[in-house]
Amino acid sequence: MEPMDMMKELASRVAAGQTTIDALAAERGWRIIEDWREGRCVLPEPPLWCVADEGGVWPCPDARTPEETAREYLYGADWIEPSSRTQWANVTVFRPAIDADGFLCRVDDQIVKVSIHPDEPPCVDDDDHDWRAPHEIVGGCESNPGVWASGGGVMIVEVCVRCGCGKITDTWAQDPQDGTQGLESVEYQPGRYTDKLRKRRNRKAPSQEVK
Repeated sequence: MEPMDMMKELASRVAAGQTTIDALAAERGWRIIEDWREGRCVLPEPPLWCVADEGGVWPCPDARTPEETAREYLYGADWIEPSSRTQWANVTVFRPAIDADGFLCRVDDQIVKVSIHPDEPPCVDDDDHDWRAPHEIVGGCESNPGVWASGGGVMIVEVCVRCGCGKITDTWAQDPQDGTQGLESVEYQPGRYTDKLRKRRNRKAPSQEVK
């Protein structure tokens, strides 16, 4: 039986007076709590976390924390548009419970913000990227090239010296949907530094030939 179907059946038994939440707790090893909003309730153990969205309620029986629940829900989601930059999703999670009157209720409601980082774009010859920060390409301070102040954090600019792809890591990013700051984002810019790398190699070529 599906977790929520089981919860509904047990709730109906409580509502019909066939059992009580104290009896359920004793029989199943569940936990009685006093919730600030729902009052006295019984909760499944181990914890059962669910996600609520516009389409309904989605149990995540393998998740043990709110964060795990949100990530399990988002894993493989086909509605997330591919992007070269980090995106964020706000996921509403909760634990289903049964109150003393036999009503299904929600406790521990919270919104979990999940970072969805982009996959690295392919490098040349299917090789791994070689991320570096040569000062003459990424700029910045010579002692710490490619690092720039960004709000309460820093923005780190790197370049793959194999293919010229740029990588920007922002440790004080902002979610454009709700304005939350202090997040971390990654953005890839394929081909951004290809010309600069080519010129750099050409400048170094004569001295290498002399050696």
